[in-house]
Amino acid sequence: MMKYQVYYGIIGHLEQRTLRKEDILAESDNYLLYFECESVSLYIKNKKIPSISVGDHYGNPKTGLISKNEDYLISGGCGINLAFIENIYNDGYRYDCAYEGFLNTPENIWWVKRVFQVNADSNEFFRFHCANNDYDLAEYSFNAITKEIKLIEVIEKFTGDNAL
Repeated sequence: MMKYQVYYGIIGHLEQRTLRKEDILAESDNYLLYFECESVSLYIKNKKIPSISVGDHYGNPKTGLISKNEDYLISGGCGINLAFIENIYNDGYRYDCAYEGFLNTPENIWWVKRVFQVNADSNEFFRFHCANNDYDLAEYSFNAITKEIKLIEVIEKFTGDNAL
């Protein structure tokens, strides 16, 4: 089983933590997206700085994505969190990153099972599979720049007999 070492804590007081492979949501050349309990964090590889909080999900995140050109990251579970890597900042005490949550309010919860990018799509688009408000399992396209969500296809229509 592969293990990853990441840093946590505050600037000047770093400690290392070992992650298990199943804690990893996504990995790219320069970044590692992982979760612990309901919190999602981004680790910048080859830098000795603490991991950066980039969201949280009720009931733990289920999936993650770092965009093809490493501009943004997505985590999914109870809704979707979107964070742009350019929004990482250092307040002198710790690193942080602003993120936006979608489809995760009590009156509009979508349970995201998978996020991914399709080679035919441009970088600003990603797709996700989820159970929507009607409990249908469906594939959607999400534009990370405009925040527009479009239905691609219903994979399985909820009938009451096929509850998730």
